Amino acid sequence: MRKTFTWVPGRRELTRASAATVSAYLAPKQLARDLHHPERLIACGMGEIVNFRRARKKAERQLAERTASANRLRHGRSKAERELETKRAAKARRDLDRHRIETGDER
Repeated sequence: MRKTFTWVPGRRELTRASAATVSAYLAPKQLARDLHHPERLIACGMGEIVNFRRARKKAERQLAERTASANRLRHGRSKAERELETKRAAKARRDLDRHRIETGDER
């Protein structure tokens, strides 16, 4: 069997593994970042037209909603909690009124 590897004077002989590595290194490669490749140009489209006033207002509304949501979690109570508190206060007032001793003089 003949060796098909090249020998350079002053260097050691190429082995099969190193020859495969060299051939892989020298093989033509596709450029991933080639912006002018025809397939990439076909895939690109026009951008969406943006109204800056609407975009600004939309961003402000989203920020306000996030802030309100955080405040609701931190400070707020749900409607059920508020109603329960109102009902408990009303019951406590009724129970206190039932145990009140009535005297003739009301001030």
